[in-house]
Amino acid sequence: MGAVELAVILFLISRALSGGALKPLAPGAPTPSVPQVGPVPAPTPAHPPAATAPPPGTPATPQQARQATHAATLPAAFPQATPAGLPPFPGPGWRPFVPTPAAVVARASQLLPVLWARGAGARQIEQTAGQWASYVAVPGPNGRHDVNVWKLAQQQANA
Repeated sequence: MGAVELAVILFLISRALSGGALKPLAPGAPTPSVPQVGPVPAPTPAHPPAATAPPPGTPATPQQARQATHAATLPAAFPQATPAGLPPFPGPGWRPFVPTPAAVVARASQLLPVLWARGAGARQIEQTAGQWASYVAVPGPNGRHDVNVWKLAQQQANA
């Protein structure tokens, strides 16, 4: 027999000798198996109330709140007339905008909802950070909405 078992047995014996919990129940005393008559507790709802969404325009997550704050600090979007001399997009006159300056990343963030409102493949050509850029809505991994940015090939060589 182990020390723990011996300690439990000694504890139970000491409780029994001191008038502890090992007394038999009094005659007529209700036992846990006998139902008690009394007030009926209020029934609990079968389904808890549904979680409420935040009001429209309110970010649901901290990440969305940061993005909204960042977007609010960006310059307002404005339409631009594209010059007639730009090469057609897509085509060899355009290259990926790598490395991508912060101003171009900010503009891509602004155009993300605008381009995706028109669907995948929607594009907009405008001048950002002194260079002509083509912003294109492309599907990302796991259904995410992305924007790819391209710049003129001749600007890439001069940059």
